[in-house]
Amino acid sequence: MSKTKHSSNKHKQTLALTVSRSKRARVQDYSNPPEVQRTRKISITADTGLLAFVDEYMKRHPGTTCSGVIDQALELWVSHMQRENDLTCYQSADLSSAQKQADADWSAVTKQAAKHIWS
Repeated sequence: MSKTKHSSNKHKQTLALTVSRSKRARVQDYSNPPEVQRTRKISITADTGLLAFVDEYMKRHPGTTCSGVIDQALELWVSHMQRENDLTCYQSADLSSAQKQADADWSAVTKQAAKHIWS
């Protein structure tokens, strides 16, 4: 790759065209998004039995942190809540047998993923 091409790739801009409700078009530059805080320090009170389980898990998985375990647990919880919400939305809908099978297959995949994460 020539130096010219390489240096021009460094300065690529990511632009998006949006149209507001007032029908005015606006170009937004996403090449330098504002800093987003990815983590936040919190304090929790948890069952001692659960914390003992977390401590044991961290001993068996060197390099794992309590924050990492809590992040994984929250991700699984959010996934579970989204699934519950989806089920609530679609319970009144008549699903075909193919859709019911796809739903059952996806449930099996997510259960296996959870087992893999926590073993």
